[in-house]
Amino acid sequence: MFRPAYGALLLTPLFSLTPAAALASVSAASVEVGYKAHSPGTLARNPGAFDQPYLQLDYRNLDDWGRLFSSTKLENPGQLSRDQQGQSGRTTFKSLNVVEPVMWEGRLNALLQNFISASTSTVEDNFYLGASRDLDLGAATLTVGAGLHYAFGSFAAKGLSYSGPSGYFATLNLSYPFRALGRDSALSIAYNGQFDRAEGHQEVFRYDDYGHQWVNTLKTSLSERVYAKVYLSHLDSIGATPQGDLEYGLAFGLSL
Repeated sequence: MFRPAYGALLLTPLFSLTPAAALASVSAASVEVGYKAHSPGTLARNPGAFDQPYLQLDYRNLDDWGRLFSSTKLENPGQLSRDQQGQSGRTTFKSLNVVEPVMWEGRLNALLQNFISASTSTVEDNFYLGASRDLDLGAATLTVGAGLHYAFGSFAAKGLSYSGPSGYFATLNLSYPFRALGRDSALSIAYNGQFDRAEGHQEVFRYDDYGHQWVNTLKTSLSERVYAKVYLSHLDSIGATPQGDLEYGLAFGLSL
Protein backbone atom coordinates (compact mmCIF):
# COMPACT_ATOMS: atom_id res chain seq x y z
CA MET A 1 0.00 0.00 0.00
CA PHE A 2 1.37 3.41 -0.97
CA ARG A 3 1.73 5.76 2.00
CA PRO A 4 1.87 9.43 0.86
CA ALA A 5 3.19 10.62 4.22
CA TYR A 6 6.21 8.30 3.93
CA GLY A 7 6.81 9.43 0.37
CA ALA A 8 6.81 13.09 1.40
CA LEU A 9 9.26 12.34 4.21
CA LEU A 10 11.66 10.63 1.79
CA LEU A 11 11.56 13.58 -0.61
CA THR A 12 12.19 16.26 2.04
CA PRO A 13 16.05 16.07 1.93
CA LEU A 14 15.96 16.69 -1.83
CA PHE A 15 14.69 20.22 -1.24
CA SER A 16 16.51 21.18 1.96
CA LEU A 17 20.01 21.68 3.42
CA THR A 18 23.02 23.14 1.61
CA PRO A 19 23.90 21.82 -1.86
CA ALA A 20 27.40 20.43 -2.31
CA ALA A 21 29.99 22.22 -4.41
CA ALA A 22 30.64 20.97 -7.94
CA LEU A 23 33.09 18.06 -8.17
CA ALA A 24 36.17 17.94 -10.39
CA SER A 25 36.21 15.60 -13.39
CA VAL A 26 37.22 12.08 -12.28
CA SER A 27 37.39 8.73 -14.07
CA ALA A 28 38.57 5.59 -12.25
CA ALA A 29 38.34 1.81 -12.41
CA SER A 30 39.31 -0.95 -9.99
CA VAL A 31 39.27 -4.72 -9.65
CA GLU A 32 39.17 -6.54 -6.32
CA VAL A 33 39.02 -10.00 -4.81
CA GLY A 34 37.29 -10.52 -1.49
CA TYR A 35 35.49 -12.85 0.86
CA LYS A 36 32.08 -12.28 2.45
CA ALA A 37 30.77 -14.04 5.54
CA HIS A 38 27.60 -13.99 7.65
CA SER A 39 26.85 -13.97 11.36
CA PRO A 40 25.65 -17.31 12.84
CA GLY A 41 22.18 -15.81 13.31
CA THR A 42 21.98 -14.90 9.63
CA LEU A 43 22.86 -18.43 8.54
CA ALA A 44 20.35 -19.93 10.98
CA ARG A 45 17.48 -17.79 9.67
CA ASN A 46 18.41 -17.86 5.97
CA PRO A 47 19.10 -21.33 4.49
CA GLY A 48 20.06 -19.73 1.16
CA ALA A 49 22.94 -17.70 2.64
CA PHE A 50 26.52 -19.04 2.87
CA ASP A 51 30.09 -17.70 3.16
CA GLN A 52 31.91 -17.30 -0.16
CA PRO A 53 34.65 -15.52 -2.15
CA TYR A 54 33.92 -12.92 -4.82
CA LEU A 55 35.45 -10.95 -7.68
CA GLN A 56 34.37 -7.36 -8.37
CA LEU A 57 35.01 -4.76 -11.08
CA ASP A 58 34.03 -1.10 -10.50
CA TYR A 59 34.06 1.96 -12.73
CA ARG A 60 33.08 5.55 -11.94
CA ASN A 61 33.00 8.79 -13.89
CA LEU A 62 32.29 12.28 -12.55
CA ASP A 63 32.04 15.24 -14.92
CA ASP A 64 30.05 18.40 -15.68
CA TRP A 65 27.15 16.40 -17.10
CA GLY A 66 26.74 14.33 -13.93
CA ARG A 67 28.09 10.96 -12.83
CA LEU A 68 28.11 7.28 -13.65
CA PHE A 69 28.89 4.31 -11.42
CA SER A 70 29.00 0.72 -12.62
CA SER A 71 29.83 -2.37 -10.54
CA THR A 72 29.94 -6.02 -11.63
CA LYS A 73 30.33 -8.72 -9.00
CA LEU A 74 30.74 -12.50 -9.32
CA GLU A 75 30.04 -14.32 -6.05
CA ASN A 76 31.39 -17.83 -5.47
CA PRO A 77 33.13 -18.13 -8.87
CA GLY A 78 33.62 -21.74 -9.92
CA GLN A 79 31.32 -22.82 -7.06
CA LEU A 80 34.35 -22.93 -4.75
CA SER A 81 32.27 -22.73 -1.54
CA ARG A 82 29.62 -25.15 -0.32
CA ASP A 83 26.21 -23.98 0.86
CA GLN A 84 24.51 -24.81 4.17
CA GLN A 85 23.15 -28.05 2.71
CA GLY A 86 26.66 -29.29 1.91
CA GLN A 87 26.19 -28.91 -1.84
CA SER A 88 28.28 -26.81 -4.22
CA GLY A 89 27.06 -23.29 -3.56
CA ARG A 90 25.45 -21.35 -6.39
CA THR A 91 27.41 -18.79 -8.37
CA THR A 92 25.65 -15.42 -8.46
CA PHE A 93 26.16 -12.53 -10.86
CA LYS A 94 25.32 -9.04 -9.57
CA SER A 95 25.36 -5.79 -11.49
CA LEU A 96 24.72 -2.25 -10.21
CA ASN A 97 24.52 0.70 -12.60
CA VAL A 98 23.77 4.26 -11.44
CA VAL A 99 23.43 7.28 -13.74
CA GLU A 100 22.82 10.74 -12.26
CA PRO A 101 22.65 13.53 -14.88
CA VAL A 102 22.60 17.08 -13.50
CA MET A 103 19.12 18.54 -13.97
CA TRP A 104 19.33 21.67 -11.81
CA GLU A 105 22.88 22.87 -11.15
CA GLY A 106 23.84 22.41 -7.50
CA ARG A 107 20.29 21.42 -6.57
CA LEU A 108 18.91 18.30 -8.20
CA ASN A 109 19.99 15.33 -10.31
CA ALA A 110 17.92 12.77 -12.17
CA LEU A 111 18.51 9.28 -10.78
CA LEU A 112 18.38 6.11 -12.86
CA GLN A 113 19.54 3.00 -11.04
CA ASN A 114 19.39 -0.67 -11.93
CA PHE A 115 20.42 -3.66 -9.80
CA ILE A 116 20.42 -7.21 -11.17
CA SER A 117 21.06 -10.40 -9.20
CA ALA A 118 21.02 -13.66 -11.16
CA SER A 119 21.84 -17.28 -10.32
CA THR A 120 20.67 -20.64 -11.67
CA SER A 121 17.72 -20.60 -9.26
CA THR A 122 16.77 -16.94 -8.89
CA VAL A 123 16.71 -13.82 -11.03
CA GLU A 124 15.75 -10.40 -9.67
CA ASP A 125 16.00 -7.02 -11.38
CA ASN A 126 15.23 -3.77 -9.54
CA PHE A 127 14.90 -0.56 -11.55
CA TYR A 128 14.71 2.81 -9.81
CA LEU A 129 13.66 6.11 -11.36
CA GLY A 130 13.75 9.29 -9.29
CA ALA A 131 15.89 12.25 -8.24
CA SER A 132 18.95 12.78 -6.06
CA ARG A 133 20.77 15.65 -4.43
CA ASP A 134 24.31 16.19 -3.14
CA LEU A 135 24.55 17.84 0.28
CA ASP A 136 27.61 19.55 1.75
CA LEU A 137 28.74 18.28 5.17
CA GLY A 138 32.18 19.85 5.30
CA ALA A 139 34.83 17.24 4.47
CA ALA A 140 32.11 14.67 3.85
CA THR A 141 29.71 14.41 0.93
CA LEU A 142 26.16 13.13 1.34
CA THR A 143 23.89 12.17 -1.55
CA VAL A 144 20.22 11.35 -0.94
CA GLY A 145 17.73 10.07 -3.48
CA ALA A 146 14.15 8.83 -3.77
CA GLY A 147 11.68 7.75 -6.42
CA LEU A 148 9.65 4.91 -7.90
CA HIS A 149 10.60 1.23 -7.93
CA TYR A 150 9.92 -1.34 -10.68
CA ALA A 151 10.89 -4.99 -10.25
CA PHE A 152 10.80 -8.25 -12.14
CA GLY A 153 12.21 -11.70 -11.47
CA SER A 154 11.56 -15.38 -10.90
CA PHE A 155 12.21 -18.16 -8.42
CA ALA A 156 12.64 -21.42 -10.35
CA ALA A 157 12.24 -23.76 -7.36
CA LYS A 158 8.63 -22.64 -6.85
CA GLY A 159 7.82 -21.68 -10.43
CA LEU A 160 6.96 -18.13 -9.36
CA SER A 161 7.61 -14.87 -11.19
CA TYR A 162 6.74 -11.18 -10.95
CA SER A 163 6.98 -8.14 -13.18
CA GLY A 164 5.54 -4.71 -12.37
CA PRO A 165 5.67 -1.58 -10.17
CA SER A 166 6.68 -2.29 -6.59
CA GLY A 167 6.33 0.80 -4.40
CA TYR A 168 9.14 3.29 -4.04
CA PHE A 169 12.73 3.60 -2.81
CA ALA A 170 15.19 5.79 -0.93
CA THR A 171 18.97 5.90 -1.12
CA LEU A 172 21.66 7.52 1.01
CA ASN A 173 25.38 7.60 0.26
CA LEU A 174 27.86 9.24 2.63
CA SER A 175 31.58 9.49 1.85
CA TYR A 176 34.21 10.84 4.24
CA PRO A 177 37.84 10.84 2.99
CA PHE A 178 40.60 11.24 5.55
CA ARG A 179 44.29 10.53 6.07
CA ALA A 180 45.55 8.36 8.94
CA LEU A 181 48.94 6.78 9.69
CA GLY A 182 50.26 8.31 6.49
CA ARG A 183 47.69 6.59 4.29
CA ASP A 184 44.72 7.88 2.34
CA SER A 185 41.51 6.32 3.64
CA ALA A 186 37.78 6.72 3.27
CA LEU A 187 34.73 5.80 5.31
CA SER A 188 31.50 5.32 3.40
CA ILE A 189 27.93 4.48 4.37
CA ALA A 190 25.38 3.38 1.79
CA TYR A 191 21.66 2.74 2.36
CA ASN A 192 19.06 1.38 -0.02
CA GLY A 193 15.46 1.03 1.19
CA GLN A 194 12.46 -0.40 -0.65
CA PHE A 195 9.02 0.62 0.61
CA ASP A 196 5.49 -0.66 -0.01
CA ARG A 197 6.54 -3.52 -2.26
CA ALA A 198 3.84 -5.13 -4.38
CA GLU A 199 2.30 -8.30 -2.93
CA GLY A 200 3.41 -10.31 -5.97
CA HIS A 201 7.00 -9.15 -5.51
CA GLN A 202 6.86 -10.15 -1.85
CA GLU A 203 5.44 -13.59 -2.62
CA VAL A 204 8.09 -14.56 -5.16
CA PHE A 205 11.09 -13.69 -2.95
CA ARG A 206 9.55 -14.14 0.52
CA TYR A 207 10.00 -10.42 1.25
CA ASP A 208 8.11 -8.09 3.57
CA ASP A 209 6.63 -4.87 2.19
CA TYR A 210 9.78 -3.06 3.42
CA GLY A 211 13.40 -4.13 2.98
CA HIS A 212 16.79 -2.46 3.24
CA GLN A 213 20.54 -2.82 3.01
CA TRP A 214 23.07 -0.77 4.98
CA VAL A 215 26.72 -1.11 3.91
CA ASN A 216 29.46 0.48 6.05
CA THR A 217 32.90 0.40 4.38
CA LEU A 218 36.42 1.42 5.41
CA LYS A 219 38.93 1.59 2.55
CA THR A 220 42.67 2.22 3.03
CA SER A 221 45.46 2.58 0.47
CA LEU A 222 48.37 0.17 0.84
CA SER A 223 50.32 1.72 -2.03
CA GLU A 224 49.65 4.11 -4.91
CA ARG A 225 47.40 1.54 -6.64
CA VAL A 226 46.68 -1.23 -4.11
CA TYR A 227 44.06 -0.92 -1.38
CA ALA A 228 42.40 -2.96 1.35
CA LYS A 229 38.72 -2.76 2.25
CA VAL A 230 36.59 -4.07 5.11
CA TYR A 231 32.83 -3.76 5.30
CA LEU A 232 29.89 -4.55 7.56
CA SER A 233 26.35 -4.78 6.17
CA HIS A 234 22.91 -5.11 7.69
CA LEU A 235 20.32 -6.64 5.38
CA ASP A 236 16.62 -7.10 6.03
CA SER A 237 14.15 -8.68 3.62
CA ILE A 238 16.44 -8.28 0.63
CA GLY A 239 18.64 -10.55 -1.50
CA ALA A 240 19.45 -14.02 -0.11
CA THR A 241 18.67 -12.87 3.44
CA PRO A 242 14.89 -12.33 3.58
CA GLN A 243 15.00 -12.70 7.37
CA GLY A 244 17.85 -10.24 7.76
CA ASP A 245 20.99 -9.88 9.83
CA LEU A 246 24.70 -9.14 9.44
CA GLU A 247 27.17 -9.72 6.61
CA TYR A 248 30.84 -8.73 6.70
CA GLY A 249 33.82 -9.00 4.39
CA LEU A 250 37.43 -8.26 3.51
CA ALA A 251 38.83 -7.39 0.08
CA PHE A 252 42.04 -6.36 -1.63
CA GLY A 253 41.87 -4.28 -4.78
CA LEU A 254 43.92 -2.76 -7.58
CA SER A 255 43.18 0.66 -9.06
CA LEU A 256 43.51 0.48 -12.84
